[in-house]
Amino acid sequence: MITDKPNAVRGFITMYYGTYENLAKVLNIATGTVGTWAGTRPRGLLKYSPEICADCDIDANLIVQVVRDHIKQGHV
Repeated sequence: MITDKPNAVRGFITMYYGTYENLAKVLNIATGTVGTWAGTRPRGLLKYSPEICADCDIDANLIVQVVRDHIKQGHV
């Protein structure tokens, strides 16, 4: 569940997947892992960028930019 203040990773997840649970299910990972990406470790998202790009039909540069924005926002 998304309860904290907005940030780049949370925005990306909600835009493309709606919830952490939906993304976790697509990637076959724990929901807590997705929460960690949105909280303090956004770089973990990069490991799954090929799967996310294929699923959402987006360019990998978008995911890299989301991670950069998250770090610039000071969430890490």
